[in-house]
Amino acid sequence: MRNSPLKINEEVKTLKLNVTTIRSILIAENKRKEKLKDDSEIEQKKKKSFEKLKDEEKNLEKKKKIPVVSGVISKVKDTGTNILDRILNFGGLILAGILVNNLPKIIETVRDIIDSIVNFLAPIQSGFNLIKGILSGDINQSKYDADKKRFDDSLSQLSEKGGLIDQIAEKAGPLEGLIKLLKPAVDVFRNLAGGKDKVLAVKDGQEGVKNTTTGEFTPRQFTQAERSKYIQSGGKGLSGYGPDGRRLSAASSSSVSAGSLKDFIGSGEGGYNSMNQGTQGNNIVGSTNDASSKLGKNLTEMTIGEIMDRQAYLMNRNNPQISDYGIFAAGKYQIIPDTMPGVVKGAGLSRDDLFSPENQEKLGDALIFVKRPYVGDYIKGKHDDTTGAMMELAREFASIPNPYTGRSLYGGGNKSFHTVDEVREALQKARENYSKSSKPKVSNLPPNYKEQEKMLFEGADKYRKNKTEVSINQPIDDEEESNLIIAVQP
Repeated sequence: MRNSPLKINEEVKTLKLNVTTIRSILIAENKRKEKLKDDSEIEQKKKKSFEKLKDEEKNLEKKKKIPVVSGVISKVKDTGTNILDRILNFGGLILAGILVNNLPKIIETVRDIIDSIVNFLAPIQSGFNLIKGILSGDINQSKYDADKKRFDDSLSQLSEKGGLIDQIAEKAGPLEGLIKLLKPAVDVFRNLAGGKDKVLAVKDGQEGVKNTTTGEFTPRQFTQAERSKYIQSGGKGLSGYGPDGRRLSAASSSSVSAGSLKDFIGSGEGGYNSMNQGTQGNNIVGSTNDASSKLGKNLTEMTIGEIMDRQAYLMNRNNPQISDYGIFAAGKYQIIPDTMPGVVKGAGLSRDDLFSPENQEKLGDALIFVKRPYVGDYIKGKHDDTTGAMMELAREFASIPNPYTGRSLYGGGNKSFHTVDEVREALQKARENYSKSSKPKVSNLPPNYKEQEKMLFEGADKYRKNKTEVSINQPIDDEEESNLIIAVQP
């Protein structure tokens, strides 16, 4: 049924009224909320303002009560801190001074401790190595010779006359005879170890053990005690060590000639069979004092040409760096590929010559007097620039320190082996001894040299008196060194 128009108009009016009422209620509610928000913000501002005012009053009250005390405390704090810093700094300087002044003693003490530990543990390690050799069945191989010798030496210290067994027996009273019965038992172990026919030896500047039965040499670095024993027994081939087996510094060396300057350099570089295969990152790789363990034969058994070929092989980036063929630094003076051709020529050698100890010494001379003539001229007395000569050595040898920093000029695992003072002393001694050796010796003069000397001065006097023309025999090159006697001829 359809609604009438009148009824529809009434419903529309009612709807409009309802909408108007709802809108009025919503507007009123929004106004009320806005007012509450404004009131809340005003209240928060008042609260913050009140708290700020309260804090200011507290601070003002503190300043009024103890202004003088507060200032004094502040000054005392500042002064105390400065005094403490100064005391600590002063104490640090004193401690540093004590350490510097006693550094050699500290180093020596630490070295003694380390040497004692190594001397004690080395025979024990060798004993374990021999047990391993027995269990593996290869005890008769030469690689155990050094362990046999070391183990035998430790046992001999027990059973030898005046050894540990005798010392204990003397204090054992009635048990003396029983304790001495241990000696035969120790001798049995010595025979089983098989070290009696092994002796300490040095070959091509390298420490090791020689089998007196087979003549075979096994490289093995000496302990300090073994080195001392070797030197005191009259062993040859070791330079730069004192009778106690410890390395001598240049300052303690009594005579360092041009020859022993090379030994000084070599002590920090290597032996005749020392080599490496360059560096990777900050590490030296393929480094050994026994090239035969790396290459299958010693450097001293190769020709110079073969050494150069192996260096050229290593310089080719297509070839492996670590192998059983390539060489970078070679020999006692660790000569590198770029340096080798020039010093070979400077030494008057060729590719066909052996890289023997004798020829390596010639190459060492060429390094000092040909490649680094500023060093050679200093040794000859042609200039007095010690620091400059030291710098030239540092440029040539990684083990020689920069005289200004005390560190090696080369990175990649290279470290200086000597101190600046040691290098300076070595150069000065070399200069002094070169000067002495370059003077004519009486044994080199003719039997009638006295008469010739008299004639020389008589001829000079005659020239001064009569102004007779004379000629003087002398070398063509004024800069060449000569020991010839100058003769005056009328």
